[in-house]
Amino acid sequence: MGPIQDDLNRCLIAEVRWHEGMQAGEIRLGIDYSLPETREARAEVWVMAKAMESSIRIDALHAYLDGKHPQLGDLLLKISPGRKPANDSAWGPVIDRGFKTTGNPDGVIGGRLQNNPGFVGDETQRFEAVSKLDYSRATAKDLIELIEASLGFLQSQMASLGK
Repeated sequence: MGPIQDDLNRCLIAEVRWHEGMQAGEIRLGIDYSLPETREARAEVWVMAKAMESSIRIDALHAYLDGKHPQLGDLLLKISPGRKPANDSAWGPVIDRGFKTTGNPDGVIGGRLQNNPGFVGDETQRFEAVSKLDYSRATAKDLIELIEASLGFLQSQMASLGK
């Protein structure tokens, strides 16, 4: 993770996930906020996700890697956006009310699968794109370099936004 403007509650994220016994895992990249679960926080992170929409994409990461680290780009198994298009109409009610929980009985029923914002992620403050990785050709060093390069890509995109 890389904090946005030195704020550890607002971060860029690049992570590798794997599945035991498989020759493939996945990379995820995007933004991950850890703010109180309020309408204002959900709206703030959604505004940032939308501002970063053209960067929170696997095909954009791949183009970046091709120019700087082509051997890392070769580890991505599928070159696509890695997520659906942003969906304001599906996510708007979640911004307004959050998800229904025991502590939030008036929240929106379901989770991200039923109320898909167009990004992969967990809960209401993480927005990512995802691609499968070829672990049969990757070393641990490759994965560390891929995470670092992915964070570098997102940081360069933030700089272009003036953030």
